[in-house]
Amino acid sequence: MGFLNFSNKDKQVENDALQQKLETFLNKLSQRADDLFQEVKANAQEIADTDPDLYKRNYYQFKAGIIAQFNAIIQKGSNTFHTQVAPSAGWNQQMILSELYNNWHTKVLSQMTGVFENIQERDLEKQYAEAMAEYEQIREKFHCKQCGAKLKLKKFYFIDTYIQCEFCLTQNNFDPGSKAKGIEMFVYPLASLRCHHLKEVHKAIYQEKGISAGLPSFERYAKSLIQEMDNILPGLEQHHQDFYNRLIHDYKSYGQSW
Repeated sequence: MGFLNFSNKDKQVENDALQQKLETFLNKLSQRADDLFQEVKANAQEIADTDPDLYKRNYYQFKAGIIAQFNAIIQKGSNTFHTQVAPSAGWNQQMILSELYNNWHTKVLSQMTGVFENIQERDLEKQYAEAMAEYEQIREKFHCKQCGAKLKLKKFYFIDTYIQCEFCLTQNNFDPGSKAKGIEMFVYPLASLRCHHLKEVHKAIYQEKGISAGLPSFERYAKSLIQEMDNILPGLEQHHQDFYNRLIHDYKSYGQSW
């Protein structure tokens, strides 16, 4: 049996029944969306916090599943309204039914787009601190495999590197650890987080006064960003400087702020 099931009654009675059926149908879908929304708000942060994977793949899989469920709810409501309800409505009733549907659609869409708002997917400062702690432990235990001498590192290494023993000249592989190797993946997001206040200052100037007036504040933000990137991941200063140059070039050329 389809969504509609009317007998040959008075047109007004039929219209009232159509509206009632739509309201009941959308309310049921709204309840499903509400339950899903509350479930995510109650559990999402814990799922993100307890995902041990460096790239939070379990959390992102959970997130994708939730978005898919919201999409399914929206799609079901949309298909039913446009294929079964709207074609059966009279001209005068179209406005009433459309308003019901549009209000419902706006609400559920807002829930879907905001359900993960304020969920901190990764504590980047904590992740960085853990990576550096692991790195220091490995560095302190790094000895020559041949003569046993303690090997000193003259700079920070975030990839496997051969270090020559200054005593016996043996080449020793230094493995900085899986967490340190992952720092490169979040150096920009962490630096951006640390410079967020400068970014907001620039954003306000940019939106109020335009590209030219916003250039000095953008340069301050970009310089601070690069300095933080150098602090987080030393040894890539030239790479970071090149990134700064691209930021400034794009801003001047295209008005891109971030």
